Amino acid sequence: MNPRPSVGWLLAAVLVFPSVVGAQSQGFDRAGRGSVSGRVVFFSSNSPAQRVGVTLAPFTGGMASTAQTDADGEFQFNGLHQGTYILSVNEPGYELVQETVQVSGIEPGIMLSLKKTGAPPSGQAGDTADIRGLAVKPLI
Repeated sequence: MNPRPSVGWLLAAVLVFPSVVGAQSQGFDRAGRGSVSGRVVFFSSNSPAQRVGVTLAPFTGGMASTAQTDADGEFQFNGLHQGTYILSVNEPGYELVQETVQVSGIEPGIMLSLKKTGAPPSGQAGDTADIRGLAVKPLI
């Protein structure tokens, strides 16, 4: 008997092994980290929400990360550990948007829509002040 493996088996092992390793790390970058990306749009017009802050925080607590949308309303978080995160957009004048995201690799794009709140944001038209109880002293 010949104790050396045949060339056929060696060739098969070389061709199959890289695909098995690739399947295990599919969706992660070379450092084994995942990413989350998406787009924020205005619900009423479906137009991109530019320069809007997007926050990503670990579900179990810890350090949150913030990104700002670009001219197309797109955002991205890279270098994420596998796990559950809360993605949120809190823009003045719009309802709070929150999504739970499971990071298990490079996640497909997430679409978030901003809907106007019923009341205008503070400091804008529509704010009122009650001055019935106001007394003004004359300057004499």
